[in-house]
Amino acid sequence: MMHQLFWRVVNATSEFSFKKALEMVIQHGGKGCAKWFLDLGDKEHWAKHKFDPRICSDENTSNFVESFNATLGVHRTMPVLSLLEGIRRMAMVRHATRQHVADSWPEDGICPNIMGRVKVLTKDSRAYQAFPSAKGEFEELSGPELILHSFHTKDDD
Repeated sequence: MMHQLFWRVVNATSEFSFKKALEMVIQHGGKGCAKWFLDLGDKEHWAKHKFDPRICSDENTSNFVESFNATLGVHRTMPVLSLLEGIRRMAMVRHATRQHVADSWPEDGICPNIMGRVKVLTKDSRAYQAFPSAKGEFEELSGPELILHSFHTKDDD
């Protein structure tokens, strides 16, 4: 409980929520816990609501990291080998589940999303015409535009 309250105080994004979280710490842990927080030093260094918004942090917690940390769950408290075994098992189950879904796809293992994109691109590309102009070079006529392509320089004019 105190662990959650600690993070609630530290991650409070406004003065109001900071004070409310500190009051909850006082209710559950006493005034000594609140004094410990206030003795940590300047709040600008540890309380999120006091951080200068113009200064960026080098920490980048992406949704992937948040999701991964959430999936660890019980395994987080285990020794390293047990933690790795739990991660391996989660990845194995996820892979098997996705493989089972992929086996039900009708188009030779190509997912329906990609098949939809290919159909749209095929339909859109019917208006294009390509005219060979030299070895490895051609002109593409797309409506009123003429685009030159070269496989030798790997860039388009």
